[in-house]
Amino acid sequence: MAKSGKKDSILREINDNPLSREEVIAFVTEVAKLSPEDRGFEGHAITAIRVLEGRPGKVLSIVFRMEALARLIDQGLLPGWCREPDSPEGPWSVRLPIFAAAGVTPVFLDDNGKVAFDKDELLKATFIQGKEEYEEIE
Repeated sequence: MAKSGKKDSILREINDNPLSREEVIAFVTEVAKLSPEDRGFEGHAITAIRVLEGRPGKVLSIVFRMEALARLIDQGLLPGWCREPDSPEGPWSVRLPIFAAAGVTPVFLDDNGKVAFDKDELLKATFIQGKEEYEEIE
């Protein structure tokens, strides 16, 4: 399979496997339990395999979606939705609606060939997720 064909296939697999709010919460809850040195790509992949056992499409989806979200956070493009950790070892504090939105917002390949979100689309989905969360509370 040609390189672009393989990338298209992976992208299609990610977009064909959206994640429920519960699946995303289960994953990020387990990742938060990892030591700082285990929170890299490999630690995320192992955690995803354990949390989403028997659902390889979802495993691939969550790992790449969280990597794309992390890049937006690192670039400072989601102000108000996350904050830096109090200590260098701590994970970022990210509001639940942004995680839930990352589970369902379509992704694309950026100019560097990395899975990415359209920031505006992710924020639209975040507001929808936040509204749904608020309506569940009422």
